[in-house]
Amino acid sequence: MDMLRLFDDVSASLEKMEAEGKVDLGIVDKLDALAEEGRRLENFWGTAKSVGITDAFVLFHASRNSRLVVEKLRSRLIAADGADENPSVLADAAKVIPPLHTLFLTLTFLKEKPITPNPISLVSGRLRTMRAIAAGASMLPSIGEEIQGLERQYVKERFKIFTRGVRETLVEA
Repeated sequence: MDMLRLFDDVSASLEKMEAEGKVDLGIVDKLDALAEEGRRLENFWGTAKSVGITDAFVLFHASRNSRLVVEKLRSRLIAADGADENPSVLADAAKVIPPLHTLFLTLTFLKEKPITPNPISLVSGRLRTMRAIAAGASMLPSIGEEIQGLERQYVKERFKIFTRGVRETLVEA
């Protein structure tokens, strides 16, 4: 199923659940598929050789945060099933889905485009918006959740490359 259809299905499921006032765990498979799309974007941007390291990091970070928010949404819905939290988690989910959708679309669209400062700025802004909304909805992953699963060596290598680029930029200035 393509990403646009997934987001449409998730939005429709959330609207139905809000109208009924209860969580339907049938949405979990759709959220799992969205998280997998996020993982694909994360892998793409984490290994992109045609993009500068600083830009690739922004795109990787945005992809990873998007996936983690989807996973947090999933776990909140599962926890709310049968609990008194149903209406609030559904309202929170309805707030988070639109900025997630926008960010996923942007990250996917950019896979086929040359990366310049304008799209990086756009992604950064959309990421900030999504994170602020997710934080307000208690769906922002903790720092521990954000770094969990990152390969330590990969992060060290990428950080070295990043700092080398910053150092070269400062020397040129």
